[in-house]
Amino acid sequence: MEASLSGAAIKSADYLLFLFIFLLTPEVAEQLISIFHLLYSARDVKTIFSVVCVLIFINITVAQTTTGSVVTSIIHSVYLQNKGGENPDRAISVYLPAGYANSKHRYPVIYYLHGFMGTDSIATNMKSILDMSIAKSKIGPYILVIADNNTLYSGSFYSNSSLTGNWSEFEAKELVAYMDKNFRTIATRDARAIGGHSMGGYGALKIAMLYPDVFSCVYALSPDLLAFLKEFGPNRDSYKQLAAIKSKDALDKTYYRRVIAACARSWSPNANKPPF
Repeated sequence: MEASLSGAAIKSADYLLFLFIFLLTPEVAEQLISIFHLLYSARDVKTIFSVVCVLIFINITVAQTTTGSVVTSIIHSVYLQNKGGENPDRAISVYLPAGYANSKHRYPVIYYLHGFMGTDSIATNMKSILDMSIAKSKIGPYILVIADNNTLYSGSFYSNSSLTGNWSEFEAKELVAYMDKNFRTIATRDARAIGGHSMGGYGALKIAMLYPDVFSCVYALSPDLLAFLKEFGPNRDSYKQLAAIKSKDALDKTYYRRVIAACARSWSPNANKPPF
């Protein structure tokens, strides 16, 4: 085969290169395009394909070293033993930054609290953002952990409850102790942060104030129920509508009424007044 390319071969090479570029990280793709421009005028098909293969190999190697991992486990909680029917076995998801498995480094930890109806799940796009931000040195490498605080009524509000269990203590004591024991954390207050969204934002502020000796900083994204306004205001019909609901199946079809019921179970439960 001649080293020079025919017109058809050039088009084939262009097409294959176009596909290969989409398999590469942006940095490697940019390098490949620059090299290809230099080689294109020489019509050197063997060199072009050799470069493509080498860069794909490099890209796979780089991807393996710049991609973090997510591990899940179950904590059999002592603090979440309860009389309200909640499962004390709680799933947690932990993001470990790239290089964690092959190093002896210790890392700071961010404890993220999910919102109402959420779970411990770390979405693929969330992991991708963390991978990219760390790889580009926009942020330093750290461990992220999310514990499942979804309950029979869709949320614990990260509060200690005489009915459903001690969720604040679970997060600040049990989960922190578990992370420090099972992962290479920097086990100090200064290396721990807590944050969350919506119900999790409320929980983050609450737990940070209750346990300032455990967490050094807090960030709340759109924290809810810092005041009972709008749908939860005293002049709204939400409370009358909740009083009219007589079954959990009916409650599960609502949102605001379910939030109120979850709050009541967390903050002022009355086990002697069914159904909620």
